[in-house]
Amino acid sequence: MHEIIFYGSFAVIPFLLFFIFFKKIHIWLRILFIFLSLLFIWMRFVEPQIIIIKNEKIDLGFESKIILISDLHLGKYKTEKFLSKAVEKINNIQADYVFIAGDFTYQPELIDLEKLFAPI
Repeated sequence: MHEIIFYGSFAVIPFLLFFIFFKKIHIWLRILFIFLSLLFIWMRFVEPQIIIIKNEKIDLGFESKIILISDLHLGKYKTEKFLSKAVEKINNIQADYVFIAGDFTYQPELIDLEKLFAPI
């Protein structure tokens, strides 16, 4: 079932093209379907690949740069290339400590964990 959803998500692209070029559908319905298709493309293909960096200053009584990484969800949707980008950004920050919180993988039984975590 996961495979059907994973590969079926690529069908949104011809679906989007259909609603862009098929003129017999009412314009407002076409606009709605185009908007929903673009929203789905953003949620499925673009947003999960964004690495968000937030800076917070917390008074702990000592000077230190600490990085917390969480919710990697590596696996079918994110590969070692995503982790390589994250590691590169971390190395550019020059932190004193790096902590990795949970949610490392998505369906770990289906992937080669050694290859996936090689960038670390």
